[in-house]
Amino acid sequence: MGVAIKVSLFDRARDWVTTLLPVGSLRKIDSTERDTLVELLEHGRPADRWLAAEALGNGDPGAIGAAALSKALADPDPMLSWEAGQALVRINSLIAYRMLMEALKGDNVAAQSTAAAVAGTMGPMPELKQALLAALDSPHAAVRQGAAASLVVQPNPDAFPVLLRALWSDPDPLAREAMARALGGFGDPAAYNALAARARDQGENPLVRQTAATALGRLAQPNMSGTPATD
Repeated sequence: MGVAIKVSLFDRARDWVTTLLPVGSLRKIDSTERDTLVELLEHGRPADRWLAAEALGNGDPGAIGAAALSKALADPDPMLSWEAGQALVRINSLIAYRMLMEALKGDNVAAQSTAAAVAGTMGPMPELKQALLAALDSPHAAVRQGAAASLVVQPNPDAFPVLLRALWSDPDPLAREAMARALGGFGDPAAYNALAARARDQGENPLVRQTAATALGRLAQPNMSGTPATD
């Protein structure tokens, strides 16, 4: 009997997901829908959990729904963690922001790395800038990578020297690749020179070299006086 009820619950949730996904507006999700989606998020099959996270973020799920998404940030399934982070960004409420900040400052690596990667799209906020700056020095490569990804969207001048140093010193190639991508957003001759050197370094990981070369295309080549060249 319990199994039949749960299957029926999941089937109804899928119907709601199909209805919610195309809407794209933050209508208030009623308590029945929300509770079903939260149940699906926590106990469904992987694909159903991803859809539930997306659906919760396409409406206003209230504090209960936001809390469920916050919990899902720490899930070992990276796709679910990512969907939960994206959902909290789309909700864009004060409580969603606070939950992303708590995850970013927390000690769960999965939640912290996802929060670091998505938080930059929430807009420039002093507390967020400082948290992302601190995340660049995390002992976990995934967190450093996520923070650099947010800095692509929201460049922070205070992060420039950290990114420049990490482009050479970070031991993880995926983190270095993220640093190179972020440096492409800074119109500083030092960024151009560092990226050019990385792109030419035959001992560097090919992905890092390719990203550094691509990032160079976003920068004007500096002239000998140290200022960007003009035509």
